Amino acid sequence: LQLLAGNSVVLTNGTLKVADSAREKFYILVQNYANLTVSGMTLDGTNLDKWSATDGDSYALSINSGNVSISGSYIQANNEGALAYAFDVCQYATYPAPAVTVSGGTFVGNVDTGSIGGGSLTITGGTFTDDVSAYVAEGYELFGGSVRKETLVTPLTGGTVTREDDGTIVVTVENV
Repeated sequence: LQLLAGNSVVLTNGTLKVADSAREKFYILVQNYANLTVSGMTLDGTNLDKWSATDGDSYALSINSGNVSISGSYIQANNEGALAYAFDVCQYATYPAPAVTVSGGTFVGNVDTGSIGGGSLTITGGTFTDDVSAYVAEGYELFGGSVRKETLVTPLTGGTVTREDDGTIVVTVENV
């Protein structure tokens, strides 16, 4: 599915997946040049096998231009290989660089920015299998693969505040 520049497209509350019978013909599920909103969608790239035999790349969502907003969606690459991308943010040719905001969802596979061209990515929510720490917006944090608003804690007198590896904050108060 290729979404062309000059359009505004909304994908909401549905599923896109290549049929099992066509798996060897595709390596990109959605290629975007438009202004795009993806909300409540499943973009299932598990059947993007065109290049699998040669360990080539695949993209559930390839973002080459446009203003893009992703929320509450599940986006999965075809495998856990080094070149299997849940999505990329890479300007193509003379198209304007993409500007992508992710505010929630689950992303299984790699996230690539700028391997071919420019673009911006800002993340304020979501769960990722790839390290996206470089793209987490100011005022947000990444813990255990999940991005969330930073937790502010006021220091206590006579107690301790610690953070577990999963991001849980533990407050211990001495006898009061």
